[in-house]
Amino acid sequence: MLSAVVALALPAVASAAPEIRTVSGATPASLDATINAFKADAGEKRSEINWDGVPATATFPNRFPGGFFGSQRGAEFDTPGIGTEISNGSPWGGGFPRYSGDKLFSPVGSNYTNVRFNVPGTPRQAFTSAFGVVLSDVDTTGGASVTFLDSRGATILDVPVPPGPNGLSFVGVRFRDGERIAEVQVRAGTAPIAPGVVDTPQTDLAAIDDVLFAEPQADLAPPPDTQFVPIDVPSGFDPSSSSASSATPLRASLVTLAKSVRRNRLLKVVLGSSADTEATLTLGKTVKHLTLQAGATSFSFRVPANAKKGKQKLRFELTGTDGNTAAKSVKINVI
Repeated sequence: MLSAVVALALPAVASAAPEIRTVSGATPASLDATINAFKADAGEKRSEINWDGVPATATFPNRFPGGFFGSQRGAEFDTPGIGTEISNGSPWGGGFPRYSGDKLFSPVGSNYTNVRFNVPGTPRQAFTSAFGVVLSDVDTTGGASVTFLDSRGATILDVPVPPGPNGLSFVGVRFRDGERIAEVQVRAGTAPIAPGVVDTPQTDLAAIDDVLFAEPQADLAPPPDTQFVPIDVPSGFDPSSSSASSATPLRASLVTLAKSVRRNRLLKVVLGSSADTEATLTLGKTVKHLTLQAGATSFSFRVPANAKKGKQKLRFELTGTDGNTAAKSVKINVI
């Protein structure tokens, strides 16, 4: 069941395009040629994670600590769900072939896994130029994908995983135009693996096997410190007043431009007018009160370096010169 072996590369005139390699097949051997080509793309200084060196203390039924490979390999794994785990697949109901060894990786409570990079042995943020992943039992077209993001959380490339029912699939990408991949999001299947959940065409369950990536490099030229403009709040808007429905609506549409916000970054808030005098921002346990200068049209808020990671509510409250208030809450993902 060898469905495809593809190296998507444009002619020399467009040599800076990402090189994308995908393949699916019934056996590990059917993936070998494509994966070996990707290894050559990634270079000699690359890391390969196959999960079989993970000790029993971090294997099912115990949770896998996402930072396990951070010190030696420079990659950390987390999920919007409740954790991650390593097993031979049998606790998940079986039916998950392996590319190498006996162990597989899966998020718990979600079908998404986030891979972030650091300089090995340090907490310093890093990026990679090449990343590849093997998935087990992707049954359907559109059942899995690999998304590459920069350090601001902006999507650089999204690659669908070729289906390999009861088999294996691989996606590997090398970036050749200076792109800095700070995060990779792997969507394995259309639903989380969980006890009692049956793998069907409508509920495509998939697991993650080998992960390969070029050696992470320190991000010496990070993006601008101000990450994104999350919200516009008009001044003098009292949500509890009878005229609230006719007021300019609070807007948070720009939040969708950034999937994640790193700790210690500045968030810039643009005001609806320059008549506001006070602002209060609340993120988790952090509360910041600001007195705005006359004529101010924006202000910035730094996400605390010790902010809790994960999805959190960021609440804005503004008080205008007329005493009215405006309030809005938005969800952000702190990484």
